[in-house]
Amino acid sequence: MKTIFLHIGVHKTASTNIQETLGQNRELLNSIGLLYPEFEYKNTSINNHSIPMYSMFCDDPLKYHIYINDEIESRDVINKLNQGYSRHLVKQIRQFSGDKIIFSGEDISHLSSSQIMQFKEYLVNLLGIDVDFKVIIFCRHPVPWLRAHVQYFTFDGKSPNELELRFRNFTPTYYQTIVKNFAHVFGMTNIIGIRFEDAIAYNTGPTGMLLDIIVLKEICKIPLVNNIFNKSPSYEAVKLCEAICAILPKDSGSELKEIKWSQLRAIPGTKFTLGKQFSEQFWLRMKRDIDWFCNTFSLPLYEFFCEKPTVNTSTWSLQSIEFIDSILEEQPTKTRGIIINTINRELGHKRKEFGKQKIKMIRLFIKKYRCYLKQYRRYCKGRRTINDNLLLIIL
Repeated sequence: MKTIFLHIGVHKTASTNIQETLGQNRELLNSIGLLYPEFEYKNTSINNHSIPMYSMFCDDPLKYHIYINDEIESRDVINKLNQGYSRHLVKQIRQFSGDKIIFSGEDISHLSSSQIMQFKEYLVNLLGIDVDFKVIIFCRHPVPWLRAHVQYFTFDGKSPNELELRFRNFTPTYYQTIVKNFAHVFGMTNIIGIRFEDAIAYNTGPTGMLLDIIVLKEICKIPLVNNIFNKSPSYEAVKLCEAICAILPKDSGSELKEIKWSQLRAIPGTKFTLGKQFSEQFWLRMKRDIDWFCNTFSLPLYEFFCEKPTVNTSTWSLQSIEFIDSILEEQPTKTRGIIINTINRELGHKRKEFGKQKIKMIRLFIKKYRCYLKQYRRYCKGRRTINDNLLLIIL
C-alpha cells in the first residue's frame, strides 16, 4: 500500500523551508522510498506544489493569483500547463518503487471540499484503490502570523489600506474551515495538526519533524541540506515598501513592475513588529479559532503576547543607509523619490531619538539625492499625502 502525505501549509508556517529542503534532498529521499515530486513552471523547476495542484483542481485557474501576476489570461495556455503537470507527475510515479509520496503546497489548503475530492480521485486513479492518505497542517500564533503576512503582502504590492481591510475582514474560522474541508474527504483521524513554534524548535527543524511524523527514522542517518528561506524583511524594508505601495497603485502600475523588490526586501535593519492595538484586535478575532485547532489536535494553547516594539533609536543605521545608497540608482525614478521622502519623514519623526551623528549621516544621504526629493514633491503636488496613522506604521 502506498501512503500519500499532503502537507497543506498553512501560509507563513515554514512551508517554503520544508519544500525547498525536500526538493534539495529529493534523490536522498527517493533512495529510502519517499517520492517528493518535481514540477516545472515557466521552464523552471519548482518545489512548491501549490501551483500545479491548485491549478489542476480549482474551479477557475484564470483567477489564480500566480497566473494573474504572470499575466496568463488564456484557458488554452492553462490547460496545456495542467496537462504538463499531470504528465510530469505520472512519469515520476511510474518510475518510483517506494511506498510514500509527499505533496506540499500552501494553496492546496484553499481548495473546497469538492475540489479536494477531485484531487483525491485523481490520485486514486493514478495509484490504484490501495492507497492511504494523511493530511498535515501547521498553525501559528496569530500575532507573529499576522506580522509575517503583512510583510509578505507589502512586498506583493498591496497598499496599507488594502492590507488593513484584508485583515480586519479576515475570517475568524480560518483553521476550522480548512480542517473540516479536508476531514470531509479524508476523515478527521487522518489529519495531523502541528504548531509552527514546535516545528521550529524541533532538533532537526520543521522538515525533520515532518519526516519523523512520516515515520522515516532512517532520515536521521542522512545529512539533509537544510537552508534558511524567506528571511523576514526589516522594519526599514517594510517601511519603504509600504510607502511605495501607498502611492504607486494610483497610477498605471507599470512602474510597480519595474521595481527591484528583491533588493528592497534585502535592506538590513531592525526587526519589523506590529503595533500593540492591532495585534490585540487580531488576537481577539482569531483566539476562538486557534483554540479550536489546538484543542482538536491536543496541542498546548497559545497565550496572547505583543512582540517587542521596534526601538526607534536603532532604526536607519549606517548599514541600512549604505545598502540603500548602493541600490537606489537601480530603482525606477518615482521609486527613488518615494524612498528619499520616506527616509526624510522618518528623520523628522524621530529626530529627538536619533543621536547627532545619525542625524548628520541621514541628512548627508538625503542631500546627496535631493534631486529625487524635489521630483517626488512635484509629482505629489496636489495629491493626498500619506496618512501617518496607516496600519503598518509602528506604534
